[in-house]
Amino acid sequence: MKKWFIGVAAAAVVLSSCGTAEESISYTNGDEFTHEMEGVNVLLSRYSVESLTDVTEEYEQLGFAVGDIMMSAVLTVQNNTAAPIYYSPSFPLLIGNEQLMSANLSVDSVMIEPGEAAAFNEMYRIPDALYEAEQTATMQVPAAFKLPNSTSSGDALGDFGEWTLPIK
Repeated sequence: MKKWFIGVAAAAVVLSSCGTAEESISYTNGDEFTHEMEGVNVLLSRYSVESLTDVTEEYEQLGFAVGDIMMSAVLTVQNNTAAPIYYSPSFPLLIGNEQLMSANLSVDSVMIEPGEAAAFNEMYRIPDALYEAEQTATMQVPAAFKLPNSTSSGDALGDFGEWTLPIK
């Protein structure tokens, strides 16, 4: 009996020193978020936050690794005006005091013809400490412009916006 107890105690010490497996993170939000400007609508219809358990070649090329926490979102910009618009698909994500940029950031202005829409896939790496400390993120939504690569308020079709997004 004494040998059995010593064996069980030794096994408990060994197992407790091994640590625990990290909990997998998986959160999906299907609430719609919209930002309306002068004849232009930006829509976020779904986003997810997950810890990566497998990394595709695309993710690897963007610098993601197994275990990283990633937020992915698809945003749609609809041009309801009678003229082409120009949109720079840069959606900064603020978590706590840190600004995160999409891993697949495009700095070029995209022309969207009248009556058409463009979709943008955004992916953000969220540092573990930020994810643990915060419950929400703020996504900044850029304004659309009448001219390519413009930042002039006279060319803007409305104001920048922002959405507060739950991440857990």
